[in-house]
Amino acid sequence: MFLGNRSVLLGVFSSNTLGYTQKYNSKHKLSQLFRLLLYMFVNQLSAEEASNQLKIECSDALVASADTLLRRLKQTNRKIVRKAFNSTVKRMLKGHEKKRYTMAIDYHDILYYGDKNNPNVRGTKRQRGTNYCHQFATLEIVEGDCWLTLAVRKLSVDDDSKATVVQELMQVARKHAQITCILLDRAFYTVACIKALKLLKTKFVMPVPRDKAIKRAIKQNENKLPIVIQHAVGRKEKQTFNLGMTRSETKEPNKPRPVYCFATNI
Repeated sequence: MFLGNRSVLLGVFSSNTLGYTQKYNSKHKLSQLFRLLLYMFVNQLSAEEASNQLKIECSDALVASADTLLRRLKQTNRKIVRKAFNSTVKRMLKGHEKKRYTMAIDYHDILYYGDKNNPNVRGTKRQRGTNYCHQFATLEIVEGDCWLTLAVRKLSVDDDSKATVVQELMQVARKHAQITCILLDRAFYTVACIKALKLLKTKFVMPVPRDKAIKRAIKQNENKLPIVIQHAVGRKEKQTFNLGMTRSETKEPNKPRPVYCFATNI
């Protein structure tokens, strides 16, 4: 199986770095636990789904159950995991401090169906039967089809300032490499975030939601696209930026081409 060598390597790394050890009465080897973990990541499956699929390809005796894996993960010291992650990123980027990269900051929702009063849960727009989720912000280096995650920021119910999240992740980014441009999720399109990005003196690009002002700008310039114009947001403290507008490509010539809008300081 193609995961074999990778799971062994991951097991060795985790044993040395995270402190995982093989218990004398353990039914499964560490490599089997990490084979399941890696299979989950690669195929974006739950532990239960990954275990069931692997059992089709391998003998049941060679595949850990979802309960076994989750129990071992719950025993993991979070501080050690965070330290190991940061140490690994630092080693991977050693010697790249002066190189320039495009980076991205994104929001990710993991939908939640439990107690809505959980302090680690945040509200979100309703999707698939819930209004709540675990929310994360991630920082990645983006090079073609390759993405390398540099940092993950878990957001709690008390994290109201997206601008603070941007500032924290930008500090992490500058520790590892030079930034050519930062790409942001549309969730960061706020007056405070735009102000923070301008103060950081970093080139940025982010999608712009279509509010009334944006719709008006599209209508006024629909015969001039693609175009870049000056735009401002905010009432008390206005922030100006370049608003880019362009039509998307489409394979259906009879359908109108939608207009994409993005905020930038380039």
